Amino acid sequence: AVEPAHTGMTYSEMLFTAGKWSTSIGNLDPNYLTNVEKMKGIKHFVEYLSLLEELVHLGNSTVREWALAKVEEAVEVTKEPEYHDEVSQSGTWKAPKHFPDLSPADRIKWESPYEKKFRQESVSYLRAAMKIERMGLDSTYYRQRIEQLQEKMKGHIPRRGLIQKLAYILLYDLLNMPHPNPELKNPALSVDDQMRNVFKRSSIAARRDLEWFATPAETERLYWLTHEVFEVTNLGRREWYTGNDHWEYALEMTRQIMRWKMEEMREREHILSVDHLCEMVMTYAMFYRQDPEADSITGPRGQGLVPDSMNASAPMPTLPDPNDVDLLFEAINMILERRNEDGSFGTMFKNRSPRNKVNMQLHVTSVCLRGMSLISRYPVIHSAYFNPETGDDVKHIYPHMTTQWYTQDDVEKAREMLVEEVSDHVLRRIAWVTDESKAPHAAKVRRIATLSDPSAIKDEHILKQAVGPSHYARARALMDRTCSGATVDSCGV
Repeated sequence: AVEPAHTGMTYSEMLFTAGKWSTSIGNLDPNYLTNVEKMKGIKHFVEYLSLLEELVHLGNSTVREWALAKVEEAVEVTKEPEYHDEVSQSGTWKAPKHFPDLSPADRIKWESPYEKKFRQESVSYLRAAMKIERMGLDSTYYRQRIEQLQEKMKGHIPRRGLIQKLAYILLYDLLNMPHPNPELKNPALSVDDQMRNVFKRSSIAARRDLEWFATPAETERLYWLTHEVFEVTNLGRREWYTGNDHWEYALEMTRQIMRWKMEEMREREHILSVDHLCEMVMTYAMFYRQDPEADSITGPRGQGLVPDSMNASAPMPTLPDPNDVDLLFEAINMILERRNEDGSFGTMFKNRSPRNKVNMQLHVTSVCLRGMSLISRYPVIHSAYFNPETGDDVKHIYPHMTTQWYTQDDVEKAREMLVEEVSDHVLRRIAWVTDESKAPHAAKVRRIATLSDPSAIKDEHILKQAVGPSHYARARALMDRTCSGATVDSCGV
């Protein structure tokens, strides 16, 4: 069993430190980044918005208020023509000196610097609008400018790759705007059906093996799998719907890539290794399904990890496979080892150019924070790494936590709930030994006999694995009936 390295803080505290770090790294105005720093301004702008969005949606009331004020300040630039002209290449925009003077027909050719610039910005441009709206801010002018791009998008989207095509379908749906290419999208079909149609050409559908994903390429191939999952599940806001066979393969490949990345980090870590591991943990989180036995196409299915985890009437989210908890603990421990005191992630930036804080570390921190946000939507992960939120915040952010055994006032009620939770864990372990363990038959029989003993729920290893180290002392006292008072607060102290 892997011991989770408890952070000693609430998740809101982790969010807040990262948020404050992001506001200290320099000017993140997208126009400044593009024209003065010569960076991908809109891409980094979206990474900044993505980081702050985690605080707005998942932080406590203090963090949410602070983050929303920062977002409102940041998006003021989107209310001016210059931001949009940079993408549409019109109005106030002036081509860089090294851009050749081309005719309109030549500008849209694939290798043209004008078309390359639009490729770099178009998805991020739509994503920024979606995030602004999802945080409840006005996007009236932004929408007008998107509508003016529809004709340009119509010729652009058919030439993009699979992941971008998935992103465009998702983003236009989230923005509730017509897709520029109805002949590609088939408006008679539901969005899910449109995504399934494009998904047929995915690396997941092709059943690529680990060797293929590990083969060096200009763009790391593991991003194919992660981004296919990101777009299909809308980063955990939709439940998987492309077929159970795709789900099972993608989940197993995520495990394999996660193990490969951790081994790589032990032997020859590079600057983006932690980013890759965070992407894999985030991807794993998105495989949540309320009922894994149901058909993911015909249903029924839940709303997705994020909405289900914030809905007290939905079942409490459980891992796609409870037996992966040690793998996740190992990965999360490695990620947290690479978290810096200032809240950022990535330990290889100290001796690099300050520009790298914007063009690399902001991305790494945003990804790792989102990965931690999603995986900690599972109570078994959250309780292993973070202190509980206080007051009414817990009802807003983690409503299922209010119904856990360790939140009960009455000792006997808490003990009943604890026994049920540990018993469920034991039953899952028996099922795993029976169905999946590769141990010899005699060893499997002995293990099942041990787990079937009524005293198994008090076994130290089983109890610690079921409740996590941070709750072990209290659970031990409840099981042994050694609490000093009538409330759960008197247990394990």
